[in-house]
Amino acid sequence: MAKFCQNCGAPLEPNSKFCERCGTRVEQSAQPLPVQPQPVYIPQRPIYVQPPPVYIQQQPVTPAVSPKSQGVLFLLWFFGGFFGLHYFYAGRVGMGLIYLFTCGLFGIGWMVDFCTIVGGTFLDESGKSIK
Repeated sequence: MAKFCQNCGAPLEPNSKFCERCGTRVEQSAQPLPVQPQPVYIPQRPIYVQPPPVYIQQQPVTPAVSPKSQGVLFLLWFFGGFFGLHYFYAGRVGMGLIYLFTCGLFGIGWMVDFCTIVGGTFLDESGKSIK
């Protein structure tokens, strides 16, 4: 085990009585210098800062309304709803054919259509509500 000078910390020869660097007398019981811990690099996680929210003022959305009449739609539903006449009027020919061949989806679709017509949520071929 290597020995070091108590005064300057220089390494000593095994049987020397004086330090070659500083000239201090070396005692026979010279202890090795304690090992200093080396600094350890600990990587840091990057810090992400959330940007402030950006508020965009939007124009109010106006619902699209069909030019077709809700009254005409209701009359066609009441008198010919089992045959899909109200769907043909709204321009939804595919559903009109389904209603024609199934008698208004066996009456259940006919009753559901009553709620959508009265509630104003029945849509035409372009997706606009008929009111």
